[in-house]
Amino acid sequence: MIIEKKIKNYTVFVKKDGEKYIEIFKDFLSYNHQVIKVFRNIE
Repeated sequence: MIIEKKIKNYTVFVKKDGEKYIEIFKDFLSYNHQVIKVFRNIE
């Protein structure tokens, strides 16, 4: 069964047992946010 999850402004579709993919996606978003902060501090 495929479920729909809302994560921030994104809609993600995963299998019911795909919680690890949701965690990976959240980590990816968090990492990108940290990179943006670093670049803003450099400017």
